[in-house]
Amino acid sequence: METGENFTALNYSAHAIESMKEVVQRLPPHFVQSINAIRIVSDMLRRSVKFILPNCAELLDPLHVSQAHIDLLKLPFPLVAFEAPWQKTDAKDAGYLDHYKSTRRIALCWEPGATPPQLAHLNVILDRFPQGGVFILPISWLDVIETWNVGIGGAFVPYENSLAAVDQAQVSPLSARAMEALNSAGLLPKKPQQFAAEPFILQPEHFEAVIARSDRETGFANIMNDTRDEGMAVVQACAVLNCENVATA
Repeated sequence: METGENFTALNYSAHAIESMKEVVQRLPPHFVQSINAIRIVSDMLRRSVKFILPNCAELLDPLHVSQAHIDLLKLPFPLVAFEAPWQKTDAKDAGYLDHYKSTRRIALCWEPGATPPQLAHLNVILDRFPQGGVFILPISWLDVIETWNVGIGGAFVPYENSLAAVDQAQVSPLSARAMEALNSAGLLPKKPQQFAAEPFILQPEHFEAVIARSDRETGFANIMNDTRDEGMAVVQACAVLNCENVATA
């Protein structure tokens, strides 16, 4: 991706694909659906159109994202991978991976029409959002254990969307859990805003293992918070791609 700056090829996707081959070998044999899902994601990542983003995907000021940016949320291709280094001196997280530092990120994104047949069940979300949208799956390099991690799940963001101030009295239990975790980590803005997004589960056995230690709402809140950075990266990247004549690298 060219935006007037020169970015060095990161090759995150190639490295992640190789790492996934090792990850599936280490998973318990009964994690059948999770293993299959990771293999499918590996193939999707291989076929995706890659874009390189700057550090922390900060193409725009994230504190000043507006409805105009949300309106520009449209993938440039049906299957896309956004790669970005993530060097932050005050790095904090509020999701399931809150004890891991991640300095390399991939947001694997696809439209429902690009969903592989093996994951077709995810497209049931179109019953609620027939206008379509984008699936966002976080794939993160975990510095401490030096491996790439495929998200237990991700978020579906509808294309017809609205950015609005959060009404604390009307937030859903899921949003309340997610916001509580963000607030505890010092990551909740003074005037939080939100746009519609729904969690989806990619690795069922992994998800069940997580909620066995808590509950389903906490599990879904973790998925949403683990996808928070990648979701904002996609919003910023699409805003730039759809308002400028930008070419793929």
